[in-house]
Amino acid sequence: MDPADLYSMDDYLQEQEILDDLGDHIVAEMQSVADVIQGGRSRCGPRRYVDRPREQASKQLMDDYFSPNPVYNETQFRRRFRMRRPVGTESDQLVNICSFVVRCDRRWPSTQ
Repeated sequence: MDPADLYSMDDYLQEQEILDDLGDHIVAEMQSVADVIQGGRSRCGPRRYVDRPREQASKQLMDDYFSPNPVYNETQFRRRFRMRRPVGTESDQLVNICSFVVRCDRRWPSTQ
């Protein structure tokens, strides 16, 4: 079968133009995806400072879990922090727990 019977030269050129445009679009799309994956951040310069009320959050944590009348019970404490609540309210234990929470909150943002 002769290809000239299936296509005219104009049909062939039109199809090639469409395929070239499609190829250019695919290459541009893949390049933008690769830039996002490799680039990470798109802006340059120092990071923006976000003011977080850490002292207020620490006080709230102490009030919610370690006050004489806590908002959350021991089961909820164990579920959130994956450790048992200290029996005594010794200051060094509470400081260790609070510093652990602050480190975790910095690494893993809250989903609240």
